[in-house]
Amino acid sequence: MDDRIGVKIEIPQDDWPRFIASTPIDADAFDPGARGMLGQDHGFWDPHQAPGLRTAQAPLPGARYLNIGVSAPTNGFVVVYIVNHGT
Repeated sequence: MDDRIGVKIEIPQDDWPRFIASTPIDADAFDPGARGMLGQDHGFWDPHQAPGLRTAQAPLPGARYLNIGVSAPTNGFVVVYIVNHGT
């Protein structure tokens, strides 16, 4: 079974460019929708309910992947879904 770590955070939308620049994912790599990269909604984990969700993925060393989803801004904040998983 793959291992999977998921984190959901809310950050001010003005901090999003600095946040994504600190990851291995190019800010221009995001496409609309979850495309299955963030898993199913369950409890607080609700990427499929996020308005205007965009996602991107980057390979990591050791057969791992980093998936990030970001919602459209709401009240000055974005919700960021981060998944690190291996194969």
